[in-house]
Amino acid sequence: MDWYMDAFSANKNATWEFGIDGLPKDSHKYRINQYGEYLFEVMKSGKENGNDIRWQYIIFKYNENDISEAIELARKYQIPLQLNKSSRWSSSDDPYKPSEINCA
Repeated sequence: MDWYMDAFSANKNATWEFGIDGLPKDSHKYRINQYGEYLFEVMKSGKENGNDIRWQYIIFKYNENDISEAIELARKYQIPLQLNKSSRWSSSDDPYKPSEINCA
């Protein structure tokens, strides 16, 4: 956390975008070895520090039903949430591809 706080303080005008795909507890399902819960705490600390913090969330099959909860979480901590719909699927049955209603 100290490294992040030093970095946040180094340039108060920087925008910090964190790619946490899904709820923090599930982000490792796509971003292998990512500790989403820790990064969410980093985001909250940056926000409290007065930094411009953004949350990017790619919609996948494993997280498509968590969008409402993510919106509430982002609202609670006043962190802008950017939902991203990808079209980079290896095939129509790609295990990460969300349902058609969420990837249209």
